[in-house]
Amino acid sequence: MGKTALENIGMEGTAFSGWTDCYGNFGRRDKDLASWLTNYKPMFIFCELINRYVVWKYTDRTLDEKSKEILFECARFIENRLIRKTDEGYRLIDVASGTENGLCVEADTVTVLQLSLAMRGISEMLDDPKYLEIANDVKDALSENYREDGVLMPYKDATHTAGGQLDYYIYSMPDSIGIESVDAALKDGKTPWGYTFEQPTEEKRHWPWIHPRAAICYAHEGRSQDAMEHLLGMPNFSSARGAIPEYIRMDGLPANYYYTTSHGLAVWALHDAFAHVHKDEVRVLWGISDEWKDVSCQSLHLENRLQVSIEVTKAVLNKITFINPTCDDIAINLRVNPVFTKGISLEKEYIIKANDTLIIQK
Repeated sequence: MGKTALENIGMEGTAFSGWTDCYGNFGRRDKDLASWLTNYKPMFIFCELINRYVVWKYTDRTLDEKSKEILFECARFIENRLIRKTDEGYRLIDVASGTENGLCVEADTVTVLQLSLAMRGISEMLDDPKYLEIANDVKDALSENYREDGVLMPYKDATHTAGGQLDYYIYSMPDSIGIESVDAALKDGKTPWGYTFEQPTEEKRHWPWIHPRAAICYAHEGRSQDAMEHLLGMPNFSSARGAIPEYIRMDGLPANYYYTTSHGLAVWALHDAFAHVHKDEVRVLWGISDEWKDVSCQSLHLENRLQVSIEVTKAVLNKITFINPTCDDIAINLRVNPVFTKGISLEKEYIIKANDTLIIQK
């Protein structure tokens, strides 16, 4: 459908409009599709590619011919319409700011980071270094978007942090933009009820999905107390059935219960608080403090394809189980939050054999 839509407006390749009706058709009928794909919301093609990349990393890392064709068609559209070659290398074209403030800007930060991650994913999935060159080049343009204090802004000379720094951190992992930008965004957006975006176009009492985003960032930094504060804030303003809304209006009314972004991020935040992968490290309990004395998780899937189960009793790590369902041996550098390892001796390096299980007990 994306390919046909582009052909109808004289463009080559494949793209995704993101917001659709229940039949999959472009859902913003007051918008011009060509402008939507190339200026207002090019982020959606990158998000779809990132989604496919994530699935690929967590599973058997194979692609059928149809998937390869789609990736090539997406790359074709991106190369022909969304990037340009300059003396400094590849660059994203000028697009509408991701802050949705109506400005067309050079090197929009969130779109650049999404583009870079999407092209890195295409490079790995298709085993083609050309796309990795594009990924690295476009990211270089962000150097001019930093404030003097080291905070990465939405675009050059932006007047508001706008809260996107949490996304910037997440999209740039494992080589993140720096936690200082996340700290600044949360400081700017603090309200008596929670957090909002520091920009005049989005005045709300609270956006519940800021909590899980912050928890993800702090878990990857090992700032477990800060991560826990936001984990415990995730249920705030939920309904009696636990449904999380999109935002809280200034008059206190919750809007859009069961908002998928809020729920998806809540699951992600809990997952990464228990365990996540950073390059060759498997980090366990990095986002949880000893405020939780007895806690466990089962069969979390990690992006190196391992499955991990964790058991903590009386604030001490009792057991970690790694299952390797693949046909490859997987080496890990294990790092556990030291608050849970009192009196426990752990090796730093382990090799989990193919189709084998490793159990580490107190």
